[in-house]
Amino acid sequence: MSTNPSYTGARPELLELMREPWERALDVGCAEGAVGAALKDSNPRGEVTGIELDAAMAATARTRLDDVLEVDAQTALDDLAATGRTFELVCCGDVLEHLVDPWSALRSIRRLCPRGRVVVSLPNVGHWTTLWSVAVLGVWPYRDRGIHDRTHLRFFARNNLADLFARSGFALREVRRVHRLFETPGKLSRVLGRWLGWLPLLGRFTTYQFLCVAEPREPFE
Repeated sequence: MSTNPSYTGARPELLELMREPWERALDVGCAEGAVGAALKDSNPRGEVTGIELDAAMAATARTRLDDVLEVDAQTALDDLAATGRTFELVCCGDVLEHLVDPWSALRSIRRLCPRGRVVVSLPNVGHWTTLWSVAVLGVWPYRDRGIHDRTHLRFFARNNLADLFARSGFALREVRRVHRLFETPGKLSRVLGRWLGWLPLLGRFTTYQFLCVAEPREPFE
């Protein structure tokens, strides 16, 4: 699930959204367990479970988390839901876009998280680099990482977000934008993207990623 090494960091921008009290947390696509380890540092009494398909990364994550399920995300979520386990916090950092059916995955998460919050990061397909490549160059910009990672199966723009969560039994409470002018990481790209992001029209095109916070809504079937 997280074989790309660019997905293995601690993700401080996500951790900032996960400060609410919790006893049990689930990190879907936990990679080497960096996010979960940071969560445990902030809440030593908390229990963190990870889901990671890549065997090498799962082995590392087991040294840092309480439990790691080495299986694909949808299977793990369905199995966890069948056991009746629940979590107060679920993190999906750069995961849903890799799944065939992210709506089904979120519905499984809804059963696992009847109370609490879900924190999700999603790449913005409406970034200007997509429009330039498709409309001007006439080619889809396949990459090894980032918005156009060749392993992405689903794509989301800003106005897809509320529907994505609503169809899965969640209410979208907060959306933050991560701005980057270019797909490649770097200080200049972040600074220029953030500066242009202040401009109402340009901001939507320099948004590299959405950080979403959702909470369960009732009723849910």
